Amino acid sequence: PHLMYLNRPLANKWKIYQLLNGSTTLRKYLPLSEQVNVNADIFRFLKKMNSAYLKPINGTGGRGILRIRREGEQYVLSGRDHQRRLIPAQKLSKTGVARKFAKLQTLKPYMIQQEIDCRLTSGQVHDFRLLMQKNGRGEWQVTGCAGRIGAPRSVTSNLHGGGKAIARDQLLSMRFPESKISLIAQAMEELAFLVLAELEKHFHELCEVALDIAVDRTGHPWLLEINPKPSREIFRKTGDRKTYREAIRRPLEYAVWLYGNRAKTTRM
Repeated sequence: PHLMYLNRPLANKWKIYQLLNGSTTLRKYLPLSEQVNVNADIFRFLKKMNSAYLKPINGTGGRGILRIRREGEQYVLSGRDHQRRLIPAQKLSKTGVARKFAKLQTLKPYMIQQEIDCRLTSGQVHDFRLLMQKNGRGEWQVTGCAGRIGAPRSVTSNLHGGGKAIARDQLLSMRFPESKISLIAQAMEELAFLVLAELEKHFHELCEVALDIAVDRTGHPWLLEINPKPSREIFRKTGDRKTYREAIRRPLEYAVWLYGNRAKTTRM
């Protein structure tokens, strides 16, 4: 029998970045990113951007992510190892950074990504998880969006690493006046539709995708990451049961639509 897949696997983080960066419309929403082949790539990047994240291109859940900031001739490094354990902030020379990175890298290819300036006054990192799903008519729809605030001293906002889920507007209101909130929320959603249009040119039919988005101090959204296997838990944790139920129901409704459509096509 012919197999139908609801969601297809996407390429790794670096390939996705290259693909989206090829779109002139999307480029302004993407933090500058480069592949790390040798340690010199890290230091060259930090001459352009004072602060950046080092990410394994196949990593998930915040594992192995480092934040690195240049301070004159030295570098402040913090992050999480591959078991998600915190690596406390430490000031290192170039040699120290290379040694620490070599220990963590262990054959995993990495990329380096510009840090978006959007910390809370507490110094905690945060971002937004926007879930897009196809509905029972086969069309993309925004299911919901929630905020994530990282644990103190964490360089990532992941819930698995001790992050906290919070309603989108509640998190936005901690940083922006009331009058800007719906405009920023709309800009995030518009970005999501643009990203999906580009992804489907290359990966054909998808069923659901979660986008991790940072919002800078001007209210401009930046796409940090794409998750083709999104968790719905964030909505349960913010107490938004309606969105949580919808997030579970929509893929089923889309599957029914897809099956009906394929059956029609086969009969024709």
